[in-house]
Amino acid sequence: MARKRAKLRELDYQSQEYWEKLLTQEGLSMERGRNHKLDYVGTGAVLESMEGESRMDSGRIKPKVTE
Repeated sequence: MARKRAKLRELDYQSQEYWEKLLTQEGLSMERGRNHKLDYVGTGAVLESMEGESRMDSGRIKPKVTE
Protein backbone atom coordinates (compact mmCIF):
# COMPACT_ATOMS: atom_id res chain seq x y z
CA MET A 1 0.00 0.00 0.00
CA ALA A 2 2.88 2.39 0.74
CA ARG A 3 4.07 2.34 -2.88
CA LYS A 4 0.67 3.51 -4.02
CA ARG A 5 0.57 6.29 -1.44
CA ALA A 6 3.94 7.70 -2.53
CA LYS A 7 2.15 9.53 -5.34
CA LEU A 8 -0.18 11.17 -2.81
CA ARG A 9 2.46 12.66 -0.48
CA GLU A 10 1.56 16.26 -1.31
CA LEU A 11 -2.09 15.77 -0.24
CA ASP A 12 -3.45 15.93 3.30
CA TYR A 13 -4.11 12.41 4.63
CA GLN A 14 -7.46 13.50 6.09
CA SER A 15 -8.74 15.26 2.96
CA GLN A 16 -11.49 13.94 0.76
CA GLU A 17 -9.30 14.52 -2.30
CA TYR A 18 -6.61 12.18 -0.91
CA TRP A 19 -9.05 9.32 -0.37
CA GLU A 20 -10.84 9.89 -3.67
CA LYS A 21 -7.53 9.60 -5.56
CA LEU A 22 -6.43 6.53 -3.57
CA LEU A 23 -9.72 4.74 -4.19
CA THR A 24 -9.71 5.72 -7.86
CA GLN A 25 -6.27 4.12 -8.24
CA GLU A 26 -7.84 0.89 -6.97
CA GLY A 27 -10.75 1.15 -9.40
CA LEU A 28 -13.17 2.40 -6.76
CA SER A 29 -14.58 5.79 -5.86
CA MET A 30 -16.42 7.49 -3.02
CA GLU A 31 -19.51 7.69 -5.22
CA ARG A 32 -19.69 3.94 -5.83
CA GLY A 33 -21.94 3.17 -2.87
CA ARG A 34 -24.44 5.93 -3.59
CA ASN A 35 -28.04 5.00 -4.24
CA HIS A 36 -30.69 7.20 -5.88
CA LYS A 37 -33.30 5.86 -3.43
CA LEU A 38 -31.51 7.33 -0.39
CA ASP A 39 -31.24 10.93 0.79
CA TYR A 40 -27.77 11.82 2.08
CA VAL A 41 -28.02 14.46 4.78
CA GLY A 42 -24.47 14.98 6.02
CA THR A 43 -21.49 13.63 7.86
CA GLY A 44 -21.54 10.95 10.53
CA ALA A 45 -21.46 13.60 13.25
CA VAL A 46 -24.57 15.27 11.82
CA LEU A 47 -26.38 11.94 11.60
CA GLU A 48 -25.48 11.06 15.19
CA SER A 49 -26.79 14.37 16.48
CA MET A 50 -30.05 13.92 14.53
CA GLU A 51 -30.45 10.40 15.87
CA GLY A 52 -29.68 11.57 19.41
CA GLU A 53 -32.43 14.20 19.24
CA SER A 54 -35.02 11.51 18.54
CA ARG A 55 -34.08 9.41 21.63
CA MET A 56 -35.21 9.81 25.21
CA ASP A 57 -32.94 9.42 28.27
CA SER A 58 -34.00 5.78 28.59
CA GLY A 59 -32.66 5.02 25.10
CA ARG A 60 -36.10 4.53 23.60
CA ILE A 61 -37.08 6.46 20.49
CA LYS A 62 -39.65 9.20 20.97
CA PRO A 63 -43.02 8.41 19.41
CA LYS A 64 -43.97 10.42 16.33
CA VAL A 65 -46.59 13.08 16.91
CA THR A 66 -49.66 12.59 14.71
CA GLU A 67 -52.17 15.35 14.21
